[in-house]
Amino acid sequence: TDLARERLEHLKENIDYRFEKKEIGTILLEQYDFLTDPKGHYDELILKEYNLEDLQKVFQQLLTPYLNCQKILVVGLGNASFNADALGPKIVNKMEVIQDRLYLLIPRVKGQSGMESAKLVKAIVDLYHIDLVIVIDALSAIHSDALYHTIQINTMGIAPGSGVGNYTMAINEEYLKCKVLAIGVPCVIKVSHLINEFYHYSEGFFAENMNDKSTLLKVQRQHTYKGKLSHEQNKELFGQVGVLSSDDRYQLIEEIMEPIHKNYIITSKDIDERVEVLSNMISICLMNLFKNGS
Repeated sequence: TDLARERLEHLKENIDYRFEKKEIGTILLEQYDFLTDPKGHYDELILKEYNLEDLQKVFQQLLTPYLNCQKILVVGLGNASFNADALGPKIVNKMEVIQDRLYLLIPRVKGQSGMESAKLVKAIVDLYHIDLVIVIDALSAIHSDALYHTIQINTMGIAPGSGVGNYTMAINEEYLKCKVLAIGVPCVIKVSHLINEFYHYSEGFFAENMNDKSTLLKVQRQHTYKGKLSHEQNKELFGQVGVLSSDDRYQLIEEIMEPIHKNYIITSKDIDERVEVLSNMISICLMNLFKNGS
């Protein structure tokens, strides 16, 4: 997964990672420091709503310590022709160059250019003596709730395309020999994860209806289903699949979907609007930071 909080299931707090969270207006800020390899710091901004003022406050708090450097390169990764992968290019297209301070790059994807984005970024870092690279990309999520409502900032860098199985060279501090910040927003999810979510929500749905008959088969709910089924109830409703752990059930779904090439990478029907709003907000936050610090 691309998101820090989706990596925690098999890790132990204060041994494998440290965690703290706080609320800043409409944003829940979760911060993770991973203590075992791969080590690094992650900030995850969970947006309850799209509030530009709150986002500017959080960006200022998180990014200001990194901006006391001379030259900064902002890189917009992704395919501008494909909305689910266009976040990086859209953000950079809405930003302005600051002479001898802020540089902008949209390298396109390898399938379009034939070149590794990491090598292009490295060449520019060396040529212009860049001190900090901020690389922006669309991410893949495990849970659909994260789509368009989480912004992740980390010091680990990013491997373009890795969230959807297209592995390329990583853009990170080790390779570039300068500081790197990665900013990403989950915009896609695999079908196998959605199928796994269906079982989780189905359990809650049936558990609610068994306890409160007045809710039976009501549609257009706005809240998460509550309640769990017993082992026997799960088995009766869903058979052997119903009593598998979430991990085992996901592995089974992958084994079924992958060989027949049906494990699609998908997004929602409102992707155009979501990417437009988020790219506007993030570009404004970044430009305000750079202008105030220039």
